[in-house]
Amino acid sequence: MDESTRPQVRTESTPEQYGYQWWVTTVDGHPAYAAMGSGGQLIEVVPDLGLVAVVASTDAVGAAGAQVYLDLVSSYIAPTIGK
Repeated sequence: MDESTRPQVRTESTPEQYGYQWWVTTVDGHPAYAAMGSGGQLIEVVPDLGLVAVVASTDAVGAAGAQVYLDLVSSYIAPTIGK
């Protein structure tokens, strides 16, 4: 798991890096990783906060929908944990 959630592939078009099937990112300053699927489906893990967010969606907006959910976790959910 540690190896798969480290940057493995350099990306130019996004600030996130890509591991082995995981996007490697940060959430509210904490290391995080996410799997984004078709139709806005999302799994995002923020180990420092003990946070796992899962979204099962039938939204037809594709990866753009997952970005909306990533922003929701980063902007609204994570900042409230541990306060």
